[in-house]
Amino acid sequence: MNENQHIDLRIIKTKESIKEAFQCIIKEKNFSKITVTNIIEKARINRSTFYKYYEDKYELRDVLLSETLTDFSNKIDLSLFNFEDYEKLKDYDVRRHKGINHFNYMLKNKEWYLALWNRNMEAYVYEDMQQILENKLKTSINQNINSSKYELFIRMCASCAMKNLQWWYDYSDQISVEEMIDMNSKFFNNMYNIMWPKIN
Repeated sequence: MNENQHIDLRIIKTKESIKEAFQCIIKEKNFSKITVTNIIEKARINRSTFYKYYEDKYELRDVLLSETLTDFSNKIDLSLFNFEDYEKLKDYDVRRHKGINHFNYMLKNKEWYLALWNRNMEAYVYEDMQQILENKLKTSINQNINSSKYELFIRMCASCAMKNLQWWYDYSDQISVEEMIDMNSKFFNNMYNIMWPKIN
């Protein structure tokens, strides 16, 4: 490992320590009550080290939220969920594989997402993630439909997906990824069969 790689690794570890400290503290305190001192003491770093990367706690939160939402958007692929051809799709195994990848990704980020959804965060991360799903569904369906029923359908799908994830986090030690895939597949298929004919 050369010197640059060593420095890069050290930066990554320092930022991870700051993030982990922030995650722990936000579970106990409102963001408005958190101080930089709280963060550096929890992360066990010097004040100068914190300010080397972040101007203040607000920039830290903004950076963490931006990185999280960008990563969430990049990782979630709904391109196969074209509801108009939902029943005709023959690549169920491909959709199932992508679904498994999605849920494994969600499980990996469980503690971090729960921290971000905490009211102490004083931000709307849950709603922002739901909006990302709505936008992705509209792109995937790719239908030039301008109606309140269509908007309701999209919103219900995204809202249900987020609520299902929130519920699963409470029972992830009992409900496997594969079980969640099967339940969600049946649920959204039924939603499609009931609602989609009424939209067109």
